[in-house]
Amino acid sequence: MLILECTKKLVDELKVSLDVLSFHGDPLYEWHANKFIYRRRKCCILMNNKTRYCIILYGLKKEHFLDFGRTVVLAIENNFLAEGLKPKVVSGYLENIQKVIYTKTYDRSILGQMNDMVFLATNAYFKDEDFYQLELNKKLNQVPLPKSKYLYGIRGLRDQLEN
Repeated sequence: MLILECTKKLVDELKVSLDVLSFHGDPLYEWHANKFIYRRRKCCILMNNKTRYCIILYGLKKEHFLDFGRTVVLAIENNFLAEGLKPKVVSGYLENIQKVIYTKTYDRSILGQMNDMVFLATNAYFKDEDFYQLELNKKLNQVPLPKSKYLYGIRGLRDQLEN
């Protein structure tokens, strides 16, 4: 089960009611999610609760929000494979996702780190008109994170999935 802990902006965009106000499962399958606008395009940032691995989705359209769970699962799969994780490891992670539950956010430190990543992405990495979204996410996950068990998001992800 994948738990998406959404901000109010994202819940309003998704037009869903929250399944449970607070539900905690395996932190490796819990992701905070927030919507933001950049260059008049709808974007979303996802951050894993356990590893602080983040994914930015740029240029989302209405159809992406209609089946947001599927959009997120595909983004997770594509980014994990782009990071060089073994397909067997990625498929093992995805097999544990039978459904997606939407809840509200609860961890302010994760929200702060998400805001830092959005600031970094929009002020440093989005400067190029022709940026490659998977490369952007790779760069963001090599940024040191304060107050995190793992110094980098990618190190935490690799440690959790490959061990």
